Amino acid sequence: MDAEGMGSGAAEMTERGARRIRRVLLCGDLLATRESEQASNLRWVADLLARPTGVALGGADAVQVGLDAWAFSRAAFFAAAGHRVDLAARHAWFDAEALPPQALALLRDAVGPETLVVGYELSGATRQALRRANIPFVDIWLHPVRFADDILFAMRASDPDIQARIARFAVPEESLAAQADLLKIQNYRGFSRFDRRLIDGAGLFVGQTPRDKALMDRDRFVDLMDFADDFAALARDVPHIYYVRHPHVVRPDREIETFLKGFRNVSEIAAPTYHLLADPRIGVVAGLSSSVLEEARHFGKAVRCLFRPPIPLRGGEAYATIFQSLCFSGFWADILSGVSDVADCPPAQFLDPKNKLRHVLSFYWGYPQIDRYEHSLTDPVQSEASEVAGVTLETAALVSFDVFDTLITRSYAAPRDVFRAIAPRLSGPLGMAAEEFPDRRVLAEKAATRKVARSGREDPTIFEVYAELADRPPTDPLIRELAEIEIAEEMSCLKVRPAGQALYHAARAAGRRIVLMSDMYLPADVVEGMLRQAGYDGWSALFLSSARGKTKRSGTLFEVMMAETGVAAGQILHVGDNPRGDLAVPEGLGITCRPLPKPVETMAQAAPFLKTATGRIAASDDLAASRMLQHLALQFFDDPPGGSDPFGGDPRRFGHVVLGPLLTGFAAWLHDMATADGVTRLGFLTREGPVFRAAYDALFPDGPVATVDVIASRRIVRLAALTSEAEIEVAYRASRARDYGSLADYLSVNFGLDREEIDLDAVAAAGLPGPDVAIGAATPEDLLRDLVVAHRGPIMAGAGCARALLTDHLRDRGLDGPDCAVVDIGYAGSMQAAFSDILGTPLRGYYMARFRTASDRLGTIPARGWLVEDVAATDRGHGICRHRHVYETLLCAPGATFVGLLRDASGWRGVPAADRQTPLRDAFVAEAHRGAVDFAHAMAAQSETVPRLSAEVATALLDTCLDQPGPALAGWIGALEFEDAFARPGIVPLSGAASSAGSPIWPEAAEALNTAQRPRRKRGHRPAWRPYGPYGLLGWRHLLPVFVAPVIGRIGDAHDVDHYLEDPIGFFRRLSDPRYRRIGRILYPWD
Repeated sequence: MDAEGMGSGAAEMTERGARRIRRVLLCGDLLATRESEQASNLRWVADLLARPTGVALGGADAVQVGLDAWAFSRAAFFAAAGHRVDLAARHAWFDAEALPPQALALLRDAVGPETLVVGYELSGATRQALRRANIPFVDIWLHPVRFADDILFAMRASDPDIQARIARFAVPEESLAAQADLLKIQNYRGFSRFDRRLIDGAGLFVGQTPRDKALMDRDRFVDLMDFADDFAALARDVPHIYYVRHPHVVRPDREIETFLKGFRNVSEIAAPTYHLLADPRIGVVAGLSSSVLEEARHFGKAVRCLFRPPIPLRGGEAYATIFQSLCFSGFWADILSGVSDVADCPPAQFLDPKNKLRHVLSFYWGYPQIDRYEHSLTDPVQSEASEVAGVTLETAALVSFDVFDTLITRSYAAPRDVFRAIAPRLSGPLGMAAEEFPDRRVLAEKAATRKVARSGREDPTIFEVYAELADRPPTDPLIRELAEIEIAEEMSCLKVRPAGQALYHAARAAGRRIVLMSDMYLPADVVEGMLRQAGYDGWSALFLSSARGKTKRSGTLFEVMMAETGVAAGQILHVGDNPRGDLAVPEGLGITCRPLPKPVETMAQAAPFLKTATGRIAASDDLAASRMLQHLALQFFDDPPGGSDPFGGDPRRFGHVVLGPLLTGFAAWLHDMATADGVTRLGFLTREGPVFRAAYDALFPDGPVATVDVIASRRIVRLAALTSEAEIEVAYRASRARDYGSLADYLSVNFGLDREEIDLDAVAAAGLPGPDVAIGAATPEDLLRDLVVAHRGPIMAGAGCARALLTDHLRDRGLDGPDCAVVDIGYAGSMQAAFSDILGTPLRGYYMARFRTASDRLGTIPARGWLVEDVAATDRGHGICRHRHVYETLLCAPGATFVGLLRDASGWRGVPAADRQTPLRDAFVAEAHRGAVDFAHAMAAQSETVPRLSAEVATALLDTCLDQPGPALAGWIGALEFEDAFARPGIVPLSGAASSAGSPIWPEAAEALNTAQRPRRKRGHRPAWRPYGPYGLLGWRHLLPVFVAPVIGRIGDAHDVDHYLEDPIGFFRRLSDPRYRRIGRILYPWD
């Protein structure tokens, strides 16, 4: 760069005073960079700088964002210059020194007089063109040092006076060196310590993405092979070179990979870059032009830059390092005060400067590797991938979308479930059993694929598949008839995928050219009809394997697409769900990919318990379960909330996902049982009854069975069941005095006595100080029995009143007929037995769970259980037995338990206990129950028949959630209050101690919280592949490649086999294909 020319025009302007700055133009690299690429960055640059520059210059009209297309055209500029430039390329090179006067005049006229260009990452050619046109500018780049407390900027002005003022705001070099010192200490003392074995004095070579703007040399991009001699010299100078691949480069260039393997002292290392920079065993850091080279200087490393840095940071032309000053008007007023009339702008700064810009721009790079808080929130690889994908979506010349499971999907979790759905209709015409059809359909597709391969096609049509299945020619009328049944099912189960739809609309809003691609046997007109039915339009072409005879999974369909569209691989973004056809294969062709895993896969990764639950549900091999799972995944996990809580703290979401399946399954079972038994009226007992009934009515709003609420509680029923003084003795023996905190509580809960009804003389005669005395194991049983007997009068009076009210209530609810039943969560049938006795007629009972004790109490009175029947309450093989009290806490309606019945002008209502308040639980279950009923409505709307979820499927989500809660759910749901005077004294949180012994009601939650507070043990170092020892030729593992390589070849291609043979362990670590990862975990479980 010409140092003298850097500011000649602007300096001349200032000295003569002939012109002054009255306007600022905010722009990108308006000459060298494609317009769409400029726009993606200019939007946030303008939002960041327009206000402060406008304030500094006295008003918003002093700032212009970008050049109007009618005022300036790159095409016209280069035509006037006589330069042939690829305007569609992301970055174009031109010779600024050869620009003729007429081209410079076009540029000068477009910018206008008295205008300062503030450009984002201007190329050297554009800067030189601006200088030659005598246009003053300030160039702003993202600074290469990324480990500071926020993003840094590098700034350089063409005017010396402006640059001198910018330099006053520069961050001192020592500030960055001191920050690097801290990272060195953190590397062995901090939260993320580095303990890899490295060779002392080794070198580190930092790779880059192949088409990085910083690698542009005139009209081409350089790579490592242009500096082979320099790299060889480095290999001679250091004992070992560790090569770090850029995180966005899945596989290195084949030529570069071969070149690196030619050095015996070069190996690839997968480790955080900052950990390597902070390690004293790394002596030299080398690269082409990576920003890491500048960072390495602050860590005291020797640096070898084989190409050149994007911008100079040292010497006479150095850019100044700026922290956050450019966000404020005081900065701009100061630096422009020598060349413009500026406003009086006092200094300002952010109240908390930490990570302000880093967060809003999502520019993290490797920062979460070194910041404890960011590390806990952010997955560095994921954030970087999202950033790059987002930028590419706005700037790609063409965006290709996979169709199935990306833009549209099915109401089933697995595509094969379509075959199971149509099996009853197709098995007859094909002469096979319905259960045979799904497997035969899959085999027929494979056979048809092999058959069409003989004619050079890679994928069959659906008619060729059914021709193979029926052993008839594809033109046979029966073949079309059979295929149309499957096509009709595909159309009927069509669903829009929200995440894919959002990306599609974003691409259209950005003005991108869109094509669609799919490996699919359905005809093109059917697929287009599906897309239009789902609301998609505006695509320019559909590339379908059945129509083209080429596939994505082989890469040939991508080649056809690129040939027909004329768009190079480097200008394409592909969005899809398949790890191979939508990621590995197109990336191998140089296409940028944005993976969009299937919703069920995303759901399984949202929390450990969801992974377990989705596996159980999928293994059930049930269509209703498949529809349920897909519904939940699409509605809540296509765009999950992130973090360790998969519900984002939303009780309604929790209710929909976890409680909804349970209640829907129970309601469907209940309806089938009641209908089969001839029951015409169901009474749902409080406190679980309201949500049970709401789910039932959502599924069967016009069914033959009437539903009513029944206000009841064990306290109400226990008192009403006492008909003689002898039964008081029986009730006493059934009570457990040690579970109550005071005599008053004991008498109230078991015998309905209010405090005013307690005979204080009898209490004193028993030698007790009063009704508040604690009752426990040490209290003599005879003493307590005598006290109960002493109160038989008020007890029997209260029992008679309670019995009369309960009888009237049950009759008023219409439950005194022979075709009635009660519904409750369970367990022993005590209330059902009491109701039958009070009404004088057997009353059926339906329970979520019926324990073994129910048979003793009910005798011949019919009662059925859904989840369990006739099991012990302590049988931990069943979720409702393991977590009985948690089930109750989540299913009981909001509010305290009822201690009595009351009838007034408004009707029947329960009298709540005054001392049993649970505000956290009440607020939670009110929303959770709404969510659960929402799920029931959604299931009812899915098909004409209500789905029947098996007990195993319906409880999978709740049981796994309670078995594997994780710290977030344990802290959130575990804080809900548990209240049951018959089971535990007082009110305690689910994850807290439930008794004096200290055992928690929900032990898994307590353990999750305790585990989260323990210091984590660091995993041991995983050995790298070496050609010796147990991993190589001298150990048993040298036999594995002989057997594994053919498997890799069947899954992937010859390229994958080569990678595996060269680095077996590294191969399985790097690739994201779940099939490879599973094989790797089996073969190398310790690596």
